[in-house]
Amino acid sequence: MARTPQIHRTQRPGQGLRWPWAGLAAVLALAGAPAWAGSATAESIWDRAHALEQARQQVPQGAVVTRELCQEIEVGLDNIRYRCSVEWRIPSEAGPDPANLAPPGG
Repeated sequence: MARTPQIHRTQRPGQGLRWPWAGLAAVLALAGAPAWAGSATAESIWDRAHALEQARQQVPQGAVVTRELCQEIEVGLDNIRYRCSVEWRIPSEAGPDPANLAPPGG
C-alpha cells in the first residue's frame, strides 16, 4: 500500500493575522452602508401592466422604487409572456432621503 505524502506548511511571523484583519475591514465597510436594496420580478400571460403590478406588490413598505424594467418574451405560437422587474432601496434612518428634499428657495 502506497503512503500518502504529508505536506507540512510553515507559517511566517505575522502571516496568520492577515485574514482576520481582512474580515474586520469587510464588516466595518458594511456597517457604514446607508441603505439596502432589493428587487422583485413577476410574470404575466395577460399584459405588461399586470406583470408590473405583481412585481410592485413585492416591494417592502417604505422602500423607494429606483427602476422598473419590463420585457416581452415570445413563448411560441404567437404567445407572449410579460416579465417585469422592480428595483428598490430602503433609505437609512440616519437622515432624510436626498431625492425627497425640496430644492433651495422652494
